[in-house]
Amino acid sequence: MPVEVREFNSPIEELGLLLRENTYRNRTLEQRIREGWCWEMVEAAFAKQRQVAALKQNQVNSDDTVRVNLPERQEIANSLNTDPEARRTRNRVAARVGIGGSSYTRASKVLKAIDLMEQEYAQLAVAWKRVLNNQSIDAAYKLLKSPPLWRERILQVISTGQADTTIKAIAHLKTNTCTLNSQLEQENQQTIEPEKFRVGDLVRVNLNYMKDGSDLLKWNGYWGEVLNLSLIGSLKVDMGASILNLVPKDVLKVDEIELEQARRILNLKRQQDKLNDLEQIILNFLQKQSYISQDELIHLQAIEQRMYARQT
Repeated sequence: MPVEVREFNSPIEELGLLLRENTYRNRTLEQRIREGWCWEMVEAAFAKQRQVAALKQNQVNSDDTVRVNLPERQEIANSLNTDPEARRTRNRVAARVGIGGSSYTRASKVLKAIDLMEQEYAQLAVAWKRVLNNQSIDAAYKLLKSPPLWRERILQVISTGQADTTIKAIAHLKTNTCTLNSQLEQENQQTIEPEKFRVGDLVRVNLNYMKDGSDLLKWNGYWGEVLNLSLIGSLKVDMGASILNLVPKDVLKVDEIELEQARRILNLKRQQDKLNDLEQIILNFLQKQSYISQDELIHLQAIEQRMYARQT
């Protein structure tokens, strides 16, 4: 069998050749990103070699030549720290591994986060890699930008085989309870303190931290009754006209309103298609109060009587 023997001037030169010969092999997205990290080392080493060569060349030039080349020397010395050069390096590396520049940057951030997660939650890290390799960079990056608890919930659903994409996992979480592994469950309980709330509690929706655009914001300031607490700490809250899936940080406990009074209001809100505009305005007002006065109870009773009359 013929053998080709080569000598290399440096380990970086050898690494560059190995990477080039690896170009046509089928690789997962994760493998291509890790290959890109190796190319970044090669590019940085080559840039350093070019910088040193330029400096040596300037040392043998005349004084006039040095003055002419001085700006270029400064540019070479700072090239790796400037945004345009960083983008060019990134684009070269991304092209070598067959990914767009911005996509390579996002995928790199995702994979670094996965490597950190793998140290504590290996199964969740495997699920995240599956999203990166089999779904898309965008889906994996959205997980990176999601709140940690929500990200872990989604990955737990995927890791247990209950869903194979993030979209399906989110749909599953909205309708089902996901059982976390004991270590993650214990950590989440310490973080979100689900025992703070109980079924039957009245809670006020408090979404002041959210940005405009969320559909949930229309419920901000209204209270409802806790119907269920999941193992992962989320709350199912009856708002009368709708059932909301929230997390503890989204709500504040309401103690001043009697549960029986609240349930009367919520029951009427469930029948809002049978209410006139004035009655809806009154009920919306009552559902945002911290205390129901005697006069307000009279209005509530009047609406109940009219509703009963309509039904009979």
